[in-house]
Amino acid sequence: MYSSELPQSEKSPYRMRCEAIQFVSAGTDTVSNSMHMLTYHVVEQPHILQRLRDEIRAVQPDSSQPAPLRKLEQLPYLTSVILEALRLGYGVSTRSPRSAPDRVIKYKDWEIPPGTPVGMTPVLMHQNEEKFPEPEKFNPERWVDPAERQRLDKYMVAFSKGTRQCAGIK
Repeated sequence: MYSSELPQSEKSPYRMRCEAIQFVSAGTDTVSNSMHMLTYHVVEQPHILQRLRDEIRAVQPDSSQPAPLRKLEQLPYLTSVILEALRLGYGVSTRSPRSAPDRVIKYKDWEIPPGTPVGMTPVLMHQNEEKFPEPEKFNPERWVDPAERQRLDKYMVAFSKGTRQCAGIK
């Protein structure tokens, strides 16, 4: 950033410090929180642990040899466990305001004037019983069916969505 084409006014020590804190926090706090969630629930529910072990063994028969990342990324149950941990292990629990500076936003019967900030939190979305039945339950099975995963993906906002989506999502 410091050597970028940003105006000098955007390169103050305060701004650089804020960006550094955001960068470190985004890459550590959010991941560690989700990993805590995943570890607890996988150990607490032996059937999840066993199913996960069985799936991983299929691509890593020799535990002394690492499994190829590409194969791990294709494991449906492992991916489902990770998605459920992200759903419950909120990285950011504060509102993420957005606004349309030059147009009216129409939502159902509402008309939101230009420049009006609106927002929601991942907590509100991920705990929505209509979208995620039994939202407090760690249930990776909700993500296993490809059609259901595609439906749920619209409501997965652990990394935000759209132009404000986390650059480090992968």
